[in-house]
Amino acid sequence: MVYPEKGWRLTGSFYAFDKQLTNSTLFTVYIRKDPFVMSMIATGPIVRPEEWEVSHKFYAFDIALPGTCVFELQHTIRSIYSTASNVSRHRLTVEDAKKSWEFRMKVYVFPATIEDISLSAEPMEPGYT
Repeated sequence: MVYPEKGWRLTGSFYAFDKQLTNSTLFTVYIRKDPFVMSMIATGPIVRPEEWEVSHKFYAFDIALPGTCVFELQHTIRSIYSTASNVSRHRLTVEDAKKSWEFRMKVYVFPATIEDISLSAEPMEPGYT
């Protein structure tokens, strides 16, 4: 299920796993809404975890396996809303890094089509898996 945020757009979709598979890595998705809605994706401990809520966790691969496609994990500290904000945040995308976004790592997942996912107008709740 995908819960789009205002101003965000869906650039790709994929299948991930809720249990570890051979060679898979645990990814934790964190969110925060202050000073604006943002997310961070980590494979280990994060700086200032008290400022973030765990949205969900999933297992994917950091190496290419047969049948997988690649998403880029990208990082930025710049805000499109304020020059004063410099909060670190991440995104997963199939697009190349541009403007303030920088490449962080590749994540290999099994592709899903738009017909395979459900869109909902409901906001994303912390802890949703």
